[in-house]
Amino acid sequence: MIPPTARRRRAALGAILAIVIGSGVTGTSYAADSDGPPPVHGPGARVVAAAEPDTPNGPEIGPPFTKTSGVWQVDTTTPTLRNTVTAPSGHKTTATFEVHTTDSGGKPTATVVKLTDENQWGVLVSGEVTAGKPASVTVPAGKLKNGVTYAVRSSGYDATSKVYESDWSPYSTFKIDVPPAEKPYVTFPVAQTTSGIDSLAQTPIEVTRTDPGPVTGVRGVDAGRQCSAPDAKGHKVCIEISRDAPTPEDAAVARRATRQTLRGADLVSWCAAKPDGKDYMNRIEACLKNVGYATLIFVDADELPRFGTATFALSQQIKLYNKKSDTGTDRAEFDQQLTVVPTQIDAATEGVHLTWKPADNCKDCTSSQVQWASNDGLNTTPHWAVGQIGSAYAMTAKTQTIWNGTGKEQFDLG
Repeated sequence: MIPPTARRRRAALGAILAIVIGSGVTGTSYAADSDGPPPVHGPGARVVAAAEPDTPNGPEIGPPFTKTSGVWQVDTTTPTLRNTVTAPSGHKTTATFEVHTTDSGGKPTATVVKLTDENQWGVLVSGEVTAGKPASVTVPAGKLKNGVTYAVRSSGYDATSKVYESDWSPYSTFKIDVPPAEKPYVTFPVAQTTSGIDSLAQTPIEVTRTDPGPVTGVRGVDAGRQCSAPDAKGHKVCIEISRDAPTPEDAAVARRATRQTLRGADLVSWCAAKPDGKDYMNRIEACLKNVGYATLIFVDADELPRFGTATFALSQQIKLYNKKSDTGTDRAEFDQQLTVVPTQIDAATEGVHLTWKPADNCKDCTSSQVQWASNDGLNTTPHWAVGQIGSAYAMTAKTQTIWNGTGKEQFDLG
């Protein structure tokens, strides 16, 4: 009596014809009506002494790679198909996967589901792996349907000896059952068939931002403000960020400075024409004229008495360069500009020095060092002496950030 495995292999061998190729090595050809595995790697050399690869078990399908009553349960329409091919130790192997529809009883039909256009048989072929290791493929989107049961089989190829397996593995059946999506936080109305927004106009619109929140980057937290650790004399410097000017005098100085500050250095060309005290943006640019005020407070360890304060009005501009024609490279870039206008500096401070440390949570970005400059370009050190207030002493800090990633990424600026 012929064992089932031997009968399976003999039946398949009937479809494989021996031919003689120029080198004298025996090869294989594939009959169009054959049920045997297709020669996806081209004609395979079948050396007499070469051992044929073998795939004794049916493929595994997932995620989550679990079975119920012998059927693999799959929670995606783009599942992973995997199987292990045996071959001589150290050889490289691949696996070819063929998916079929099933009948009402879950048995495979003769209908093959075309999974790819990369070969005439519509089968998926794995990359090379070491013999005895699982070889896998991922089914592309749009090929399989939710709620449907399929059958899949695979066949091995010894890439080292260039020998095909002459038969398929047993079938495995799997059912796709994609769980319903979680209820969204926000439900949007049906999309319009046409947009009322001119995609080329890039019209800036006024926006409302949230409160800037606590300042980061300084050490320690005191009530109502962020403070440094005390120095050897017990002195500390604290910073408070506010939307509104601390005093009417600060607001008046800031208004005059905004109108008088040199506009040629603006990162966003249309920002100067927008009203002060508001924020604006379009798809690739932001003009933030309502960042607020930063007040430095120099105090003793117990915060009393205050022996000096200094206040600065802040505004910011951001510009995205997302085309090669903008930057001259294949990488996306965004630039930031922070303008600082001193509105008040107490004599007791004996001068103030500021440092801007931009931050982001980008996974793959490279940023340049911050460069400071005064309106006339003569001063590049962000230091202000007592009495140096108003537009004549405004300084602008700029930094460039290159995104080195691919695809898309969303990140926050700090």
